[in-house]
Amino acid sequence: MIDMDGLIEEFSGLTNNEAFLRAFTDRVLLLNPDPDFEDPFLGNTQRRDFLPHLVDMVSSLREDGPTRRIFDLGAGKGEIVDLVLDERAPMGTRVSIEEPNPNLMQRYVHRIERSQRLQLGEVFPGDVQSMYHLDLPAEQDLVLAIHMVYHLTDWRCASADPAEDLRTMVGFSYGLLRPGGRLFLVYADQTRALAGLVGLYFYRTRWAKDPSLARDLARIYRARNSLLADGGIVPELAIQYPDRPAEIEVHRLPSMFYGKTLADLAAMSLVGELIGADDEPFELDKLVAAGEFLSRHGAEVGLRRDDEPGPRQGMWCADQPQVVVIITRTR
Repeated sequence: MIDMDGLIEEFSGLTNNEAFLRAFTDRVLLLNPDPDFEDPFLGNTQRRDFLPHLVDMVSSLREDGPTRRIFDLGAGKGEIVDLVLDERAPMGTRVSIEEPNPNLMQRYVHRIERSQRLQLGEVFPGDVQSMYHLDLPAEQDLVLAIHMVYHLTDWRCASADPAEDLRTMVGFSYGLLRPGGRLFLVYADQTRALAGLVGLYFYRTRWAKDPSLARDLARIYRARNSLLADGGIVPELAIQYPDRPAEIEVHRLPSMFYGKTLADLAAMSLVGELIGADDEPFELDKLVAAGEFLSRHGAEVGLRRDDEPGPRQGMWCADQPQVVVIITRTR
């Protein structure tokens, strides 16, 4: 079994928002100290894998014409500013952000305010659902929705409809685009990813008070792949926006999570659906279940130690594949 004592102590007494910071910011986004290494982060290959697609899109924005506008939904702490926007976006690009976690929001705002290239646009300190009633103009050149779909659905509610929640979010995001604008959406394929399979394990075993919740969680995973990876969202957008035709481009990427210890990977596996974006107390049982899954079922997610020379040598890694979806408003 994995030694989880130190991790349990670290996460004891935390809220969900605080636990997310420990798992995501401190581990998934663990910085790489080697400037010559190709990946800016040690904790994951997700950014390295999707960044070329995002770089191409940001680099294609022209300097001439009206002020370029980017809207980052579920923005996180704004590492995307340092990785892409502050170098590639046209001078004066206006960046608006939505983020429910106030600590992450503050870090993002600080990044833009210190930039010599970007302007701070509108700031929405809440979840994306709180914006649906707003009558926002269709003026964005690029809308980012990077790993933010995990908190769209309160799937523990009997009436929850993950497909409808996803259609609504994508429809709202698409409605923000000016002609030629693009939605850049990234999510983990939780049907095969460490975080997804740990979630299902938690709700299928003794750790969950209601094992039937695993069925509802699996519905979310299927809905995402059907609408996004398989392109089912395009005819849905045609119904909602008959005068704004859409094109879709999909890339499936075999990405990974890396942890210094197996306990680190256990913490990282909770950043999908298992940590809520709220200030409710974090449930330590989720960490224990994650450690148990890795001990018993690690082979299902390719658990192994990296033996390649470099800064990740000796770290534990597991599969966390992702899907990049690019939706363009053609006119």
